[in-house]
Amino acid sequence: DADASSLLDRVIGPMVHDAFRSDFWRLRWEALTHLSKHFADMTGEPSDLVVAVAELTCVAAKDKIAKVFLASLAVFEELLSDSRVDAITPEAFSELLRGKATGQAGDQASDALAMLLDQTDVGGGSTVASSP
Repeated sequence: DADASSLLDRVIGPMVHDAFRSDFWRLRWEALTHLSKHFADMTGEPSDLVVAVAELTCVAAKDKIAKVFLASLAVFEELLSDSRVDAITPEAFSELLRGKATGQAGDQASDALAMLLDQTDVGGGSTVASSP
C-alpha cells in the first residue's frame, strides 16, 4: 500500500523502513530494535505514530521469524508510554490501531488490535488463565 509506505518513510525514515522490508530477517529485527531504542526520534503527528506502529506490528505478526514480531511488540510498548500520544483520546487511539481512522475499516490486515488478539490465540493465550 503506497499510503502506508509513504507514512512509514516519513515517520521512521526511509533507511529504517527499507531495513524493515528486507528479505533478511536480521535486518527486519534490527530495524525494529533500533526503533524501540530510538522511539523519540520518530517524527510526525501523534496519530501518524499510532498508525505507523500499528502497520509495523501487523506486518511483523506475519513474519516467519518470531524474533521480528517480538521486536515489534517492544516498539508497540514504546508507543504506549510515549507522551506525544497522550493528547489522543482512548477511543481515537483504538480507532487508529484498528485502521478505522485511516479509511481501512474492515481490512483485517490493518487492524493491529485484532492481530494482537489472534497472536494470543495462536500462542494458546495466557497461562495464568488456565492455571487451576
